[in-house]
Amino acid sequence: MKKQTLILSGAAVAAVLIVAAIVTGFPPGNNQAGTIGGDPTIPGVEQAARYRGRPMTESDVTLQNPEVQALFQNDEIVRLVQSDMFRQAMQNDNFRQVMASDAYRQLMASDSYRQLIASDSYRQLMASDSYRQLMASDAYRQLMASDAYRQVQGMDAYRQLQAELGRAATPEAMRALESSALYRELLSVDAFREIQSMDAYRQIQSMDAYRQVASMDAFRQVQSMDAFRQIQSMDAFRQIQSMDAFRQIQSMDAFRQIQSMDAFRQLQGAEVFQQAARSAVLSDALMRSAVAIQP
Repeated sequence: MKKQTLILSGAAVAAVLIVAAIVTGFPPGNNQAGTIGGDPTIPGVEQAARYRGRPMTESDVTLQNPEVQALFQNDEIVRLVQSDMFRQAMQNDNFRQVMASDAYRQLMASDSYRQLIASDSYRQLMASDSYRQLMASDAYRQLMASDAYRQVQGMDAYRQLQAELGRAATPEAMRALESSALYRELLSVDAFREIQSMDAYRQIQSMDAYRQVASMDAFRQVQSMDAFRQIQSMDAFRQIQSMDAFRQIQSMDAFRQIQSMDAFRQLQGAEVFQQAARSAVLSDALMRSAVAIQP
């Protein structure tokens, strides 16, 4: 693969990863979302009308609540909520700060978010082992935390290039992009050149998981979606991306461990979890309910 093509595809993969980190890798995750209505085949994933209009209380986070009962019918979720690493994540102030932010709620309520997570291509991408390996890598976290990447992410030329990459289905189309004004504009930006010089960026490009993600049809389909580009252009998305709390969460060992677990992705779709995660008191109540379940 030529250097120019590596640069283009590397930028594209990074764009998908940062959207995934906010939209999917961070609650509510997987391909469900309790804030908009979830998959009825997953226990505890329900529409978000139950607590709307009133604050959740500790009495809502007990085994007397049918939604909590349904969640804890899943043994993997019970073991997760009982674990020390889950407790560390839930007791983290940064975690609750992001969950409680207006920007986070705006992003989760957007039509673009609903369209993205409902697409087959996005679900396939998120379910792939290659994607999960890439998300779990130290190089990925370093790239996402860099000021240079956040600057590039906000550029109109960058977002337009992502759209063109999604439509570049042939080698000829890719070569045309390499000589395009959009590509030249991107190369002229100091922040983009800084990304190219980062060890983390080069490590990502050398990973088998990166090459596998970049070659997936599902990846190219996600990249070409209007909903994906709209999310990237949202103020709420940029606000979350710029939050110190979000970057610090991504660097937590406990959060990285639970983030890769299927049980956590299922838990993230439940409204009772989303509400409880915003409060230390309610988080503790949820964990006490799990501890009360006998193996």
